[in-house]
Amino acid sequence: MNIETYQIWIIISILLFIAEIFVPTFLAFSLAIGCLASAALAFFSVGFEGQVIPFSVGTLVSFFGVRSYMLEHGH
Repeated sequence: MNIETYQIWIIISILLFIAEIFVPTFLAFSLAIGCLASAALAFFSVGFEGQVIPFSVGTLVSFFGVRSYMLEHGH
């Protein structure tokens, strides 16, 4: 059974979404969004460097964009 790179990114993302349930911060959710962005490019066989950039951008956009929205309107 061969496991593809995009499947690894998706498994990590699912584990981070589950971890977010038990962690009071928003960091695991942001990292999971970055993993999903990397999985999308890994599906098209983009190299490792091409997967790290969307992981970083997806994590930062999720952390600073969605987090500020959730802090304002989440409670």
